[in-house]
Amino acid sequence: MENSIYLGLGRQMVLRRELEIVANNVANSDTTAYKSEQPVFKEYLSKPQPNEIVSYVLDYGKTRNMAEGRIRPTGNDFDLAIQGRGYFAVQTAAGERYSRNGVLQLDAEGRLVNGNGQAVLDVQGRPIVVPPGTGKIDIASDGSVTAGTQVLGQLRLAGFRNEQALKPAANGVFIANETPGPAPNAKVVQGAIEESNVVPVHEIGRMIEITRGYEQVQLMMDGENNRLRDTVRRLGRAPGA
Repeated sequence: MENSIYLGLGRQMVLRRELEIVANNVANSDTTAYKSEQPVFKEYLSKPQPNEIVSYVLDYGKTRNMAEGRIRPTGNDFDLAIQGRGYFAVQTAAGERYSRNGVLQLDAEGRLVNGNGQAVLDVQGRPIVVPPGTGKIDIASDGSVTAGTQVLGQLRLAGFRNEQALKPAANGVFIANETPGPAPNAKVVQGAIEESNVVPVHEIGRMIEITRGYEQVQLMMDGENNRLRDTVRRLGRAPGA
């Protein structure tokens, strides 16, 4: 098999990976606080012959667009959005995790939890509990939770030096490989949620471009395969045939 076929296959693998990421972005365009992703590729140079260099593309990973999504008011006191760089700390069965999804509620024990039933933690690493019969809950921009004059706790806002290193886990939370610090520039907005920063029209346009690129590579490979087949047939003919 010649280098042109290898290059074509490599290009198709790259396009397929890019299409998977774009399709995931489109599927999460309505997911609260979702950050769109882009593939990252790296050039790999090969020397099949002493005087020949062939450039391949390696799937190096992906990166997230950390731009904030639009803050949309909901009027629900337990809907929270974060302005600035920061994450809510939540307690899961696997340990502490982090999320910007602030669609919260109270569970049967009066704990403030996310949609997965995971407790949102305060600055001391404990769940925030709302006693029975408590009136209206107010949540300040610094995360302080109060009911009238009673202070129930303060939401912990975690900050990270390298947000790209956060590893996505199940149910829309992230695993950190570094100890989180404070998020001094982050502010909580009560009665609102952060929408996804995906631009569906842009992503659908990318899907069309990727699909066309894949088809063009396939046409090139089909043509190259026909050329090789014809060459073998001609060289394989008996002399005088």
